[in-house]
Amino acid sequence: MKKEDLWREVLKVSPEKLKTSKKLKQAFEYYCKIATSKDITTKAKKIIGLALSFKDEDLQSDSINMLRNDILIDSIEPCVKEIRKTMFNNEFPPFDTIEEAVEWIRIKSKEPIPDEYKKMKDNTKKLHEEFLRLSKNGGVLGGVNEVNKVLTFPSTSSSKEWVEAIKVKHKDLRQLADKIDSISKATRFPKHAVTMFILTGIEPVVPLYSIKVSQESNELPNGEQLHKKQVFITINTTDLTFEHMQSIYKNYRKELNFSRKKSIKDKQLTLYRLVMDMGGAPEKDIKKFWINAMEEWNSNHPEDKYTTWEGVYRAFKGIKDKI
Repeated sequence: MKKEDLWREVLKVSPEKLKTSKKLKQAFEYYCKIATSKDITTKAKKIIGLALSFKDEDLQSDSINMLRNDILIDSIEPCVKEIRKTMFNNEFPPFDTIEEAVEWIRIKSKEPIPDEYKKMKDNTKKLHEEFLRLSKNGGVLGGVNEVNKVLTFPSTSSSKEWVEAIKVKHKDLRQLADKIDSISKATRFPKHAVTMFILTGIEPVVPLYSIKVSQESNELPNGEQLHKKQVFITINTTDLTFEHMQSIYKNYRKELNFSRKKSIKDKQLTLYRLVMDMGGAPEKDIKKFWINAMEEWNSNHPEDKYTTWEGVYRAFKGIKDKI
């Protein structure tokens, strides 16, 4: 089989949005080195699955991780076939392309809301009371989870996002979302990729790592809100290379918007402490305060002066934006 023929098949079954992505070409070049299947469509779907499971900067893999991935696929295959049987009366993928699968999801999500969902939504007070009661008793309120159930899938729209998520109300989609959540949690396959594996047979790939940034807000006793960022890095391999660590570092900074910013230096720390020693940034008489701050700074640092009070203000604001 010629590479040109395989590439044409990849483009044939690939969603439009993925065709222009460099990660599809990267996945193609990588997979051509390790491909064993003789079926051209199977090969093409494996390439698409590899591309869908990674961000552009993350598409790195090696033999040991792909082997681990194959073992995971073999482990969940019986479960996936059972899901298809239950939903579509057939163990084979019900759709040939991602577009077809996504269209089915969209149509299904617009079908009439089940009566039990309407009752839960209309009776929010009783639902909340039941939630509190079961929470105190250590129980689990399935109804609340059902109302808030979300299904993720690859985006086929023109938006910049690669993954879409919709709240699902239809019984079939809620059950599908439950199964996808369980498989993803057990394997660390991305949820949107598991969705496509069930519906199209495009195999998911466990990313070597994932980075999640969360913003946590807490209220102090005086009512003031404090905001802080937390970064969670999950490593999904036991064989991490130096190149992998470089990629993690690069994307960690990108997630925090540090890509084009310099790290905090002694100057920023000194300026922050100077402002706080002056009583902190005010809400009133801003100009007067920052003129005084500029004069204080210039007096202490004649070799590194500010020329305008706005410059001091912007520098201080930039410090807080970086934290």
